[in-house]
Amino acid sequence: MKVFVYMVIFALLLINFSFPQSVIWNHTYGGDAYDEANAVQKTLEGGYIFAGYTQSFGLGRYGNGYVVKTDENGDTLWTRLYGSDGMDVFADMVVTPDSGCIAVGLTDTPTNFENIYVVKVDKNGNTVFEKNFGGTEKDVALSIAPSDDGGFVMTGGTKSFSVGEEDLFLFKINSSGDSLWFKTYGTTGNDPGYGINPTNDGGFIITGLYNWSDAWLIKADANGDTIWTKTFGGTDYDEANSAIQTPDNGFVLCGSTSSMGAGELDAYVVKTDSLGNLEWENTYGGSGYDEGRRILSKPGGGYIIMANTDSQISGEFNYYIISANENGDTLWTKTLGKPGGEDRCFDIQYTSGNNFIIAGTTFDPVNLGEATLTLMNDETIPTKVVENQISPEGFYLSDAYPNPFNPSARINFTIGSKQFVSLKIYDVLGNEVQTLINETKSPGKYEVEFSARGGSASSGNAFNLPSGVYLYRIKAGNFIQTKKMLLLK
Repeated sequence: MKVFVYMVIFALLLINFSFPQSVIWNHTYGGDAYDEANAVQKTLEGGYIFAGYTQSFGLGRYGNGYVVKTDENGDTLWTRLYGSDGMDVFADMVVTPDSGCIAVGLTDTPTNFENIYVVKVDKNGNTVFEKNFGGTEKDVALSIAPSDDGGFVMTGGTKSFSVGEEDLFLFKINSSGDSLWFKTYGTTGNDPGYGINPTNDGGFIITGLYNWSDAWLIKADANGDTIWTKTFGGTDYDEANSAIQTPDNGFVLCGSTSSMGAGELDAYVVKTDSLGNLEWENTYGGSGYDEGRRILSKPGGGYIIMANTDSQISGEFNYYIISANENGDTLWTKTLGKPGGEDRCFDIQYTSGNNFIIAGTTFDPVNLGEATLTLMNDETIPTKVVENQISPEGFYLSDAYPNPFNPSARINFTIGSKQFVSLKIYDVLGNEVQTLINETKSPGKYEVEFSARGGSASSGNAFNLPSGVYLYRIKAGNFIQTKKMLLLK
């Protein structure tokens, strides 16, 4: 028996942890007509909730706002419709601390042409408040973000209050949905806002289209006043659909460009410093039409880029998911969709560990359009163990000692130049277990101890890890390496 155990240990230690990215599950929602999921969030209960649009159900002549709540496996818990006899669409949503959500978009009735539509629902989908705002012309909310004071800020496009075709607006409401302020930015051209996210200083980063043809990035404070604005792109059409703050306090935006790249339209990613100055830009796609929609910052460094593509596929459009490193270089790509159909993705969120959820729609001649949720796994987090890897001069990651270990192991590493160093422990599913180092280090040799036990029972944070294989991953500048160790109790 003892010989068998040691043979199992030896076999586990020889495993090369190289995982392909994979789809965990995919579900469709809706009826006999067209339905789409435009925004998705993880619920406080551990499941998912999406907001979008349905023509299959409801009272509207053209469709109603559509919200579906699911469990962790994507199975429907409840479905709710919102709106009246015109057209009502939800473009974005946020989960609220009371387990409800606020969804925003547009409402179009015979008396109000495309007003901003805001609906707050409780955890069971019951309406808490329903409001519309706007003027006599088109006003549409496309994105919403929470503010530090418990309210919410939206962006989108307004024709009613613009100086040109459409202006970008920032619109603040409190937790009861009451209007606090409304501000517009733009030129005499077309300048809609597309995306907004909070920043760590209490302000916001906003994206849009500037004067018909440039990707637009705006940094605003908590009151919606601009700190700086930047435009990116070339001589043709460029747009910015979303942006997030990066760990170095810079920003990365995702959009589309016709000014550069390989095709008619390419997905477009721009990385800036904290003041919006360009650090790098990259394009993704083939010879056809590739539109960038969203970007996520990966837990282990780098990015997940969500786009739609018609380049070199059998259908009209497919999901186009790209994993990139910190410099925007492609690690892998994956297209998802039905042969001969049209599949578009609209939102993406990390859920837990290295899993992310995608919201979209699927369309083919049989199904006029169904809302979809797809749970994927980015199993490049952590990166695979590469045997006999050659490290940059002056950088080294040792084998853990002892290995197997119980309850602790020592890890030594060498840094050849001053770098921000991250050393993290993961389980074999890619879930982060513990951060050992996350700070700037001067050149030199270092030793750190990893323990499978720790915390305090009185503080409620005690832990005792189970036996199994664990991965430890170091990142210091361009030096990234992962090794494995075995906890044996």
